[in-house]
Amino acid sequence: MHDDILKQVVQDLVGPGALAYALYADGRLTVVDSKGWKRHFMPADYHALSLKRSKKQKTIKGAENDNPQ
Repeated sequence: MHDDILKQVVQDLVGPGALAYALYADGRLTVVDSKGWKRHFMPADYHALSLKRSKKQKTIKGAENDNPQ
């Protein structure tokens, strides 16, 4: 997962101001929220968000490529 998409997914999961996050090789995502609570997510917990964000990213990039300058 791209870092910019991961940052958006983290914000969707815990809100703004996450202090830290880590994505592990097995797909687990650990996030320290703005209050300092460590929260754990399995791939099934955030998979739909990552797909939504990656589709949005492609749409934005596609729109930028459609506008010749």
